[in-house]
Amino acid sequence: MSKKMKYIRHFVSAFILTILGIGGINWFIDPYGMHWSPKITGINKNKTEAGNRVRLTKQYVVDSLRPEVVIIGNSRVEIGLDPKSPMFNHWTVYNFGIPGASLKYQITNALQQIESNKNLQHLIVSLDYLDFLYKESASEIITPIDELEAKKDLVELFSERTPLILSLDALHSSILTILTQQSRTSRITSLGFNDAKSFETTISTEGKKPLFKQKLSSLKTRLENKHLSYRPAQWKGMGPGFEMLAELIDRAVANEIELTLFINPYHYSYLQLLKDLGYWPDYLAWKRQLAGFVNQQFKQQRLFDFSGFNQYTKEPVNLSQPKVEMEWFWEPSHYRKELGDLLLRELLNNNSQVALARTLSVESIDILLEQDNIGLAETASQWEDLKLKLGLSL
Repeated sequence: MSKKMKYIRHFVSAFILTILGIGGINWFIDPYGMHWSPKITGINKNKTEAGNRVRLTKQYVVDSLRPEVVIIGNSRVEIGLDPKSPMFNHWTVYNFGIPGASLKYQITNALQQIESNKNLQHLIVSLDYLDFLYKESASEIITPIDELEAKKDLVELFSERTPLILSLDALHSSILTILTQQSRTSRITSLGFNDAKSFETTISTEGKKPLFKQKLSSLKTRLENKHLSYRPAQWKGMGPGFEMLAELIDRAVANEIELTLFINPYHYSYLQLLKDLGYWPDYLAWKRQLAGFVNQQFKQQRLFDFSGFNQYTKEPVNLSQPKVEMEWFWEPSHYRKELGDLLLRELLNNNSQVALARTLSVESIDILLEQDNIGLAETASQWEDLKLKLGLSL
C-alpha cells in the first residue's frame, strides 16, 4: 500500500473516530434534553441547554412518550403548568408549551397529537389575546391543516435531528451542560416543564424591577402604533385565529379527545398596559367573540377565563423589597407554578376551594366584562405608582 493510501486511510479512520467520539459524548450528555441516555447527578442530570432547541426536542420527546394528556401553549404554560402536579393523578402528562410560538404553531402541534398519538385522551390548550392579533391588512394565512398535510419525510427528519448529536455545536452545548450543573439556570424537565431558575437568579441578583420593566417595555414595542386586531378589516370571517381554533375543535370532537380551553392569568400591570396602548376595547371584544364562538362550536365545553382581576392577579409588586420573589407571578405575563397548581385544580375539577376561574359564556359575558372594567379602574392608582417606580413612559 502506498504512503498516500495509508495517509488517506489514517485520515478517514481518524475522522470517523472523531465523529463517533463527538456523537458518543453528545448522546451521553444529551444537552438538549432528548432523554435517550442515563442521567447522572453533577454531570448531565440538569439539561441547562435544552431551552436552545426546544421546538425540535419537544416534538421528538412528545412523539416518543405518547402521553395521555398534552398541554399546548406558549412560555406561560411552559413555566406555569407542571406535568407532575398532583392534580393529574396517575396520568402521563407532557408540557408542549413553546416560548414565542404563534397560535398557528400551537394548534398545528395539537392537531399532530390528535392525528399521531394513539394514547391521547385530553388536550389542555391555553388561549392568549396577543396570539390572535394580526395586522389590519391581513387577508390570507397558511392554516394549521395546510402545514399538517405537508408532512416531513425521513430525509428532513434525519437532517433536523443529526445536528443534535453529530455536531460541534452540540459538543459545545454538552460542555456547557457539564459546567453549569450547579448553576441557577432554567432547565427543561423530561416532561417539558421549565423550572424558571433563570427568573430566580435575576431576582436574587438584580431584583424584580428589571424583569417588570423589560417585559412591559417589550409588550409596548410589540403593540404600540402597530394597529393590530384579532379581526383584521380585510378578513371576511371571524378572524384568522378563530378559523384555526375551529379546526382544532372539529378534530378533537371527531376523535373523541377531551379538549379544555382556558385564558391565561395576567398580572394587572399587563392589562393596564393594554389599556394605555389602546387595545382594551379590542381585548374585551375578543373575549366576547370567543365566548360566543366556543358556545356555538363546542356546546358542552366550558371555556375557563383566569384573566380576571382578583387577589392573585392584583398582587403588589413591592419594589421596596426588590429581591423578594412575588408569590404568584414572576413578571407581568408569566405566572408561577404555585398559581398554575390552583389553575389546574379548577381545570380538572379537583374540588377547588379557590374561585379563580370564571366561565366565559354568552350568558355570563356581559357581567364578566363589567367586572374587568371595574378591576381596571380599581388598579389604576397602583398602575400609575408602578409606572413611576419602573421609569416607564407611555
